[in-house]
Amino acid sequence: MKTNTSVTLKEMSDFLNSNGVKAELRGENATVTGINAAEHCGSGDLTFASSQAYLKTALASDATAIVVAAKIAGTPIDRPCLVADNVNLAHALLKQQYADWNFRDTEEWGRIHPSAVIHPHAKIADTAVVGPNAVIGRGAELQDGSVVMAGTVVEAEAVIGENTVLHANVTIGRGCQIGRDCIIRSSTVIGSEGFGFAQDAQRKHHRIPQTGIVVVEERCVIGANNCIDRAAYGVTRIRSGVITDNFCHIAHNCDIGEDSILVGMTGIAGSCKLGKRVICSGQTGVLDHITIPDDTVLLVRAAVTEDIEKPGVYAGGPPLLPLTAHHRNNLLLRNLPQMSRDLKALQKKVEALEKN
Repeated sequence: MKTNTSVTLKEMSDFLNSNGVKAELRGENATVTGINAAEHCGSGDLTFASSQAYLKTALASDATAIVVAAKIAGTPIDRPCLVADNVNLAHALLKQQYADWNFRDTEEWGRIHPSAVIHPHAKIADTAVVGPNAVIGRGAELQDGSVVMAGTVVEAEAVIGENTVLHANVTIGRGCQIGRDCIIRSSTVIGSEGFGFAQDAQRKHHRIPQTGIVVVEERCVIGANNCIDRAAYGVTRIRSGVITDNFCHIAHNCDIGEDSILVGMTGIAGSCKLGKRVICSGQTGVLDHITIPDDTVLLVRAAVTEDIEKPGVYAGGPPLLPLTAHHRNNLLLRNLPQMSRDLKALQKKVEALEKN
């Protein structure tokens, strides 16, 4: 992908060092006009090598320059490079800075598209962008630099923080709050009604209105087709730095801790509390009213049906087990057919001995 502007390696090095990534320029101060995977590089492109295998591919490419991990920087390199202590983070920061999509570009539609429906009592910052067919409700607030793309609905009294981007066809429910520097991807619903019902003697269902809100704090990235339910009372809270993959569901009154990761198809039932930096791998399921401590990792379609007392790596379930125990159980399961045959043979021998 082409960079937004031509940039020298020295400028990139200075940028990385000012943002916490140690980077050293080696060789010519080349000018970069694109950032790309090594196999797609052309002249002017920058690529990345975090291992010897990636470096071999990069060196065989037409890349003008390479960002190289410090641990492999002793390898002969025939072109300008930046030696970085964290190549993956350097990749993220450089691409955000120099080669990301500009969602605030108003050349295509203008700052506010004429088809957008904006309530006269909504508060729209002068630098906010509103796309085609978006709907902004009464008392809703779009803060500086926020972007609301085509078909997105921001309901009454909702607040969208500074520099937050709502992609196409997102719905932000009444009164919900999205913090600054967030990205909400297409078709996600934040503030859908929580799943709350009462049953009468005939087992007929009676809806319990969910009148709380959702608060998404700062720097969160919420994937496409997520559903985050509003609280019955109070707040469903997604704390700062949380990232979710596509097709995740967070039920009412949950509290998802800072910098946690929810991978695709994770489902968190109501009133769960996840600590900081919890990782839920694909298709993790968490029963309602569960507490999970900081720095817990859940793998292999984990099914969490009771509180986790200690941080660690857990898998499978139910019952959920520490990862090593889960692996041992899987090994035993693979051996069950032979164990069954051996047991039957022993039983026959015992029966024969008893007859004698």
